[in-house]
Amino acid sequence: MDEPVDNASKYRSLVVTTCEWRAFELADPEAMADRVFARLAKVPGKGYLRQLFKVVDDVTAETYSDSARGRPFWEGFAGTSRGVIRVSGDPVIDKARAALTSLPGRDVELLRQAYWDTLTFEEMAEVNGTTAAIQQAKLDSALAKFKAKLPASQADDPVAALRRIKPGTHWRAQ
Repeated sequence: MDEPVDNASKYRSLVVTTCEWRAFELADPEAMADRVFARLAKVPGKGYLRQLFKVVDDVTAETYSDSARGRPFWEGFAGTSRGVIRVSGDPVIDKARAALTSLPGRDVELLRQAYWDTLTFEEMAEVNGTTAAIQQAKLDSALAKFKAKLPASQADDPVAALRRIKPGTHWRAQ
């Protein structure tokens, strides 16, 4: 008989990493991960990653909402909007961020899943409800679009450019 999988241990570094970049400098990613796993305590193994990312989205939205409370609406909205591009003062980073945000949302999501969350093609397929081969093809296309929008100085290594602009310090343990 197979041992039950401890999903909280297995995916903790993934959840901390994805919570950190989604709510960078807004909340403690470890505390956000605790909220995610508390909600997922009774979710079965099949389809777990898909459900995990839905709960991460919910917890992230709640974090932004919680953060906006107690401040004037415009300040909370402007300071925590997911569409705001942070200016770093480093033109290389700022141009890469601008290239990423100029892509269609689905391409951005795939690039983040692959290079910030470090999901495998199989994990991406589970999260997105497709196959690993489809995820690989879509990711290749998204990466080509990102590369085309990068300045020439960064276009030779678009993956490095993506990793460099990831907010935060946490990375998924493999």
